[in-house]
Amino acid sequence: MFYKGIFALIMLLPSLSYAANDYVGKVASIKADGGIILVVLKDGTGNSGCGNSNSFWLDPKLDFDKAILSLAITAKAAERVVYALGGGECKSGWPHKNSHKLSVFSLR
Repeated sequence: MFYKGIFALIMLLPSLSYAANDYVGKVASIKADGGIILVVLKDGTGNSGCGNSNSFWLDPKLDFDKAILSLAITAKAAERVVYALGGGECKSGWPHKNSHKLSVFSLR
Protein backbone atom coordinates (compact mmCIF):
# COMPACT_ATOMS: atom_id res chain seq x y z
CA MET A 1 0.00 0.00 0.00
CA PHE A 2 2.81 2.40 0.92
CA TYR A 3 4.53 1.83 -2.43
CA LYS A 4 1.32 2.51 -4.36
CA GLY A 5 1.06 5.91 -2.66
CA ILE A 6 4.69 6.74 -3.48
CA PHE A 7 4.15 5.61 -7.09
CA ALA A 8 1.04 7.81 -7.42
CA LEU A 9 2.94 10.81 -6.03
CA ILE A 10 5.82 10.27 -8.45
CA MET A 11 3.38 10.08 -11.38
CA LEU A 12 1.77 13.39 -10.34
CA LEU A 13 5.01 15.37 -9.98
CA PRO A 14 5.54 16.12 -13.70
CA SER A 15 2.01 17.48 -14.07
CA LEU A 16 2.44 19.67 -10.99
CA SER A 17 5.69 21.18 -12.22
CA TYR A 18 4.54 21.78 -15.81
CA ALA A 19 1.70 24.28 -15.91
CA ALA A 20 0.22 24.89 -19.32
CA ASN A 21 -1.89 27.47 -21.09
CA ASP A 22 -4.02 26.54 -24.07
CA TYR A 23 -6.27 28.74 -26.17
CA VAL A 24 -8.43 28.42 -29.28
CA GLY A 25 -9.15 31.68 -31.10
CA LYS A 26 -7.81 34.12 -33.68
CA VAL A 27 -4.51 35.99 -33.67
CA ALA A 28 -5.14 39.50 -32.32
CA SER A 29 -1.59 40.81 -32.47
CA ILE A 30 2.04 39.88 -33.05
CA LYS A 31 4.58 42.17 -31.44
CA ALA A 32 8.39 42.19 -31.19
CA ASP A 33 9.52 43.65 -27.87
CA GLY A 34 12.52 43.12 -25.61
CA GLY A 35 14.08 40.37 -27.70
CA ILE A 36 10.97 38.18 -27.87
CA ILE A 37 7.89 37.87 -30.07
CA LEU A 38 4.59 38.16 -28.23
CA VAL A 39 1.54 36.51 -29.86
CA VAL A 40 -1.85 37.47 -28.42
CA LEU A 41 -5.04 35.63 -29.37
CA LYS A 42 -8.68 36.82 -29.24
CA ASP A 43 -12.29 35.74 -29.78
CA GLY A 44 -11.94 32.33 -28.20
CA THR A 45 -11.60 30.29 -25.06
CA GLY A 46 -8.69 29.07 -23.05
CA ASN A 47 -7.29 27.57 -19.91
CA SER A 48 -5.65 30.29 -17.87
CA GLY A 49 -2.55 28.97 -16.20
CA CYS A 50 -0.65 32.24 -16.35
CA GLY A 51 -2.40 35.58 -15.96
CA ASN A 52 -3.69 36.07 -19.49
CA SER A 53 -4.66 32.77 -21.05
CA ASN A 54 -4.40 34.29 -24.52
CA SER A 55 -0.80 35.56 -24.45
CA PHE A 56 2.25 33.55 -25.60
CA TRP A 57 5.90 34.33 -26.35
CA LEU A 58 8.49 33.09 -28.87
CA ASP A 59 12.27 33.32 -29.06
CA PRO A 60 13.10 34.67 -32.56
CA LYS A 61 16.58 33.12 -32.42
CA LEU A 62 15.20 29.54 -32.46
CA ASP A 63 14.33 27.88 -35.78
CA PHE A 64 11.26 26.14 -34.33
CA ASP A 65 9.94 29.45 -33.01
CA LYS A 66 10.55 31.07 -36.41
CA ALA A 67 8.34 28.38 -37.95
CA ILE A 68 5.60 29.04 -35.39
CA LEU A 69 5.90 32.78 -36.06
CA SER A 70 5.38 32.12 -39.77
CA LEU A 71 2.21 30.16 -38.97
CA ALA A 72 0.99 32.93 -36.67
CA ILE A 73 1.50 35.59 -39.36
CA THR A 74 -0.38 33.41 -41.87
CA ALA A 75 -3.22 32.85 -39.40
CA LYS A 76 -3.49 36.59 -38.67
CA ALA A 77 -3.53 37.54 -42.36
CA ALA A 78 -6.15 34.89 -43.18
CA GLU A 79 -8.15 35.51 -39.97
CA ARG A 80 -8.06 31.77 -39.23
CA VAL A 81 -8.89 30.12 -35.93
CA VAL A 82 -5.84 28.59 -34.27
CA TYR A 83 -4.98 26.31 -31.37
CA ALA A 84 -2.07 27.44 -29.20
CA LEU A 85 -0.44 25.63 -26.29
CA GLY A 86 2.12 27.23 -24.07
CA GLY A 87 4.03 25.55 -21.33
CA GLY A 88 6.88 25.75 -18.92
CA GLU A 89 7.37 28.61 -16.53
CA CYS A 90 4.91 31.51 -16.48
CA LYS A 91 6.91 34.67 -17.16
CA SER A 92 5.33 37.78 -15.71
CA GLY A 93 7.52 40.88 -16.08
CA TRP A 94 8.48 42.89 -19.13
CA PRO A 95 8.55 41.89 -21.96
CA HIS A 96 6.66 38.63 -21.32
CA LYS A 97 3.62 40.20 -19.66
CA ASN A 98 2.15 37.07 -18.03
CA SER A 99 2.64 34.56 -20.80
CA HIS A 100 3.91 31.06 -21.42
CA LYS A 101 6.40 29.95 -24.07
CA LEU A 102 4.42 28.98 -27.17
CA SER A 103 5.18 25.34 -27.87
CA VAL A 104 2.28 24.12 -30.06
CA PHE A 105 0.47 26.16 -32.70
CA SER A 106 -1.90 24.88 -35.37
CA LEU A 107 -4.30 26.44 -37.83
CA ARG A 108 -7.82 25.11 -37.70
